[in-house]
Amino acid sequence: MNNNLIEQKIEIWKKIIETQMHFNDLEMKVRNFGILLISAFIGGIGVSFRFHYQIDIMGLTFHPSALLSLLAIPIWIAFYFVDVYWYHPLLLGAVRQGIIAEKELKEILPSIALTHKIGSESPRKIIAPFSFLYRKELHSTQKAHCFYLIILAVLLTLFLSLAFFLSSGAKT
Repeated sequence: MNNNLIEQKIEIWKKIIETQMHFNDLEMKVRNFGILLISAFIGGIGVSFRFHYQIDIMGLTFHPSALLSLLAIPIWIAFYFVDVYWYHPLLLGAVRQGIIAEKELKEILPSIALTHKIGSESPRKIIAPFSFLYRKELHSTQKAHCFYLIILAVLLTLFLSLAFFLSSGAKT
Protein backbone atom coordinates (compact mmCIF):
# COMPACT_ATOMS: atom_id res chain seq x y z
CA MET A 1 0.00 0.00 0.00
CA ASN A 2 1.49 3.37 -0.96
CA ASN A 3 2.06 6.16 1.57
CA ASN A 4 -0.51 8.46 -0.02
CA LEU A 5 -3.25 5.86 0.36
CA ILE A 6 -2.22 5.21 3.97
CA GLU A 7 -2.35 8.93 4.74
CA GLN A 8 -5.82 9.18 3.17
CA LYS A 9 -7.08 6.25 5.23
CA ILE A 10 -5.67 7.79 8.40
CA GLU A 11 -7.39 11.10 7.60
CA ILE A 12 -10.67 9.24 7.02
CA TRP A 13 -10.21 7.45 10.34
CA LYS A 14 -9.56 10.78 12.10
CA LYS A 15 -12.75 12.25 10.62
CA ILE A 16 -14.71 9.19 11.78
CA ILE A 17 -13.33 9.63 15.32
CA GLU A 18 -14.31 13.34 15.21
CA THR A 19 -17.81 12.32 14.11
CA GLN A 20 -18.07 9.84 16.98
CA MET A 21 -17.00 12.56 19.40
CA HIS A 22 -19.54 14.97 17.89
CA PHE A 23 -22.50 12.62 18.34
CA ASN A 24 -21.34 11.59 21.81
CA ASP A 25 -21.13 15.29 22.75
CA LEU A 26 -24.63 15.90 21.38
CA GLU A 27 -25.99 13.04 23.48
CA MET A 28 -24.31 14.42 26.61
CA LYS A 29 -25.74 17.89 25.89
CA VAL A 30 -29.24 16.45 25.46
CA ARG A 31 -28.95 14.59 28.77
CA ASN A 32 -27.53 17.62 30.58
CA PHE A 33 -30.25 19.91 29.27
CA GLY A 34 -32.90 17.31 30.14
CA ILE A 35 -31.63 17.08 33.71
CA LEU A 36 -31.47 20.88 33.95
CA LEU A 37 -35.06 21.23 32.76
CA ILE A 38 -36.35 18.48 35.05
CA SER A 39 -34.47 20.11 37.94
CA ALA A 40 -36.28 23.37 37.17
CA PHE A 41 -39.60 21.48 37.22
CA ILE A 42 -38.72 19.89 40.56
CA GLY A 43 -37.80 23.32 41.93
CA GLY A 44 -41.15 24.65 40.72
CA ILE A 45 -42.90 21.68 42.29
CA GLY A 46 -41.21 22.42 45.61
CA VAL A 47 -42.15 26.09 45.52
CA SER A 48 -45.75 25.43 44.48
CA PHE A 49 -46.11 22.74 47.14
CA ARG A 50 -45.60 25.37 49.85
CA PHE A 51 -48.63 27.35 48.74
CA HIS A 52 -52.27 26.38 49.01
CA TYR A 53 -53.23 27.21 45.46
CA GLN A 54 -55.65 25.11 43.49
CA ILE A 55 -56.13 25.02 39.72
CA ASP A 56 -59.54 24.20 38.28
CA ILE A 57 -59.51 22.62 34.83
CA MET A 58 -62.85 21.51 33.38
CA GLY A 59 -64.32 20.89 36.80
CA LEU A 60 -61.28 19.04 38.16
CA THR A 61 -59.19 20.61 40.89
CA PHE A 62 -55.43 20.17 40.84
CA HIS A 63 -52.64 21.32 43.05
CA PRO A 64 -49.97 23.01 40.90
CA SER A 65 -47.23 20.73 42.21
CA ALA A 66 -49.07 17.61 41.04
CA LEU A 67 -49.75 19.22 37.67
CA LEU A 68 -46.09 20.28 37.28
CA SER A 69 -44.89 16.79 38.12
CA LEU A 70 -47.27 15.37 35.51
CA LEU A 71 -46.09 17.86 32.87
CA ALA A 72 -42.44 16.94 33.52
CA ILE A 73 -43.05 13.33 32.43
CA PRO A 74 -43.72 13.88 28.68
CA ILE A 75 -40.88 16.39 28.55
CA TRP A 76 -38.49 13.78 29.98
CA ILE A 77 -39.81 11.20 27.50
CA ALA A 78 -39.16 13.65 24.65
CA PHE A 79 -35.53 13.99 25.75
CA TYR A 80 -35.30 10.20 25.88
CA PHE A 81 -36.50 9.89 22.28
CA VAL A 82 -34.17 12.62 21.01
CA ASP A 83 -31.21 10.98 22.72
CA VAL A 84 -31.85 7.26 22.25
CA TYR A 85 -33.73 7.22 18.96
CA TRP A 86 -32.28 10.24 17.19
CA TYR A 87 -28.64 10.86 18.11
CA HIS A 88 -27.63 7.47 19.48
CA PRO A 89 -28.21 5.60 16.18
CA LEU A 90 -26.02 8.20 14.46
CA LEU A 91 -23.28 7.59 17.03
CA LEU A 92 -23.62 3.84 16.52
CA GLY A 93 -23.29 4.32 12.77
CA ALA A 94 -20.09 6.31 13.27
CA VAL A 95 -18.78 3.61 15.61
CA ARG A 96 -19.51 0.87 13.07
CA GLN A 97 -17.72 2.86 10.39
CA GLY A 98 -14.79 3.36 12.77
CA ILE A 99 -14.53 -0.40 13.23
CA ILE A 100 -14.40 -0.86 9.45
CA ALA A 101 -11.70 1.80 9.07
CA GLU A 102 -9.65 0.31 11.90
CA LYS A 103 -9.82 -3.17 10.36
CA GLU A 104 -8.41 -1.73 7.14
CA LEU A 105 -5.56 -0.02 9.02
CA LYS A 106 -4.85 -2.83 11.50
CA GLU A 107 -2.12 -4.51 9.44
CA ILE A 108 -0.28 -1.25 8.78
CA LEU A 109 -0.80 0.57 12.10
CA PRO A 110 -1.91 -1.86 14.83
CA SER A 111 -2.14 0.96 17.40
CA ILE A 112 -5.11 2.52 15.58
CA ALA A 113 -7.79 0.68 17.52
CA LEU A 114 -9.59 3.36 19.54
CA THR A 115 -13.11 2.48 18.38
CA HIS A 116 -12.51 -1.20 19.04
CA LYS A 117 -10.96 -0.55 22.46
CA ILE A 118 -13.80 1.72 23.60
CA GLY A 119 -16.32 -0.83 22.35
CA SER A 120 -14.67 -3.66 24.26
CA GLU A 121 -14.30 -1.64 27.49
CA SER A 122 -17.78 -0.10 27.54
CA PRO A 123 -20.10 -3.05 28.33
CA ARG A 124 -20.64 -3.69 32.03
CA LYS A 125 -22.50 -6.26 34.06
CA ILE A 126 -25.15 -5.02 36.45
CA ILE A 127 -24.35 -5.42 40.13
CA ALA A 128 -26.45 -5.06 43.27
CA PRO A 129 -29.11 -3.75 43.88
CA PHE A 130 -30.08 -5.09 40.46
CA SER A 131 -28.60 -8.55 41.03
CA PHE A 132 -31.60 -10.22 39.36
CA LEU A 133 -30.11 -8.86 36.11
CA TYR A 134 -26.54 -9.72 37.04
CA ARG A 135 -25.84 -11.85 33.98
CA LYS A 136 -26.99 -9.09 31.66
CA GLU A 137 -24.21 -7.10 30.09
CA LEU A 138 -25.18 -3.49 29.48
CA HIS A 139 -24.03 -1.75 26.33
CA SER A 140 -24.42 1.98 25.67
CA THR A 141 -28.02 1.74 24.44
CA GLN A 142 -29.16 -0.24 27.49
CA LYS A 143 -27.29 2.17 29.78
CA ALA A 144 -29.19 5.08 28.22
CA HIS A 145 -32.50 3.21 28.70
CA CYS A 146 -31.63 2.69 32.39
CA PHE A 147 -30.67 6.34 32.84
CA TYR A 148 -33.97 7.61 31.44
CA LEU A 149 -36.04 4.90 33.12
CA ILE A 150 -34.69 5.71 36.58
CA ILE A 151 -35.53 9.42 36.23
CA LEU A 152 -38.94 8.53 34.76
CA ALA A 153 -39.63 6.30 37.77
CA VAL A 154 -38.74 9.19 40.09
CA LEU A 155 -41.06 11.54 38.19
CA LEU A 156 -43.92 9.03 38.20
CA THR A 157 -43.44 8.37 41.91
CA LEU A 158 -43.40 12.10 42.57
CA PHE A 159 -46.58 12.64 40.56
CA LEU A 160 -48.45 9.73 42.17
CA SER A 161 -47.31 10.75 45.64
CA LEU A 162 -48.37 14.36 45.15
CA ALA A 163 -51.65 13.43 43.48
CA PHE A 164 -52.51 10.96 46.26
CA PHE A 165 -51.22 13.11 49.11
CA LEU A 166 -52.98 16.26 47.94
CA SER A 167 -56.23 14.54 46.95
CA SER A 168 -56.46 12.73 50.30
CA GLY A 169 -57.26 16.05 51.93
CA ALA A 170 -53.94 16.40 53.71
CA LYS A 171 -52.94 19.95 54.50
CA THR A 172 -49.95 21.34 52.60
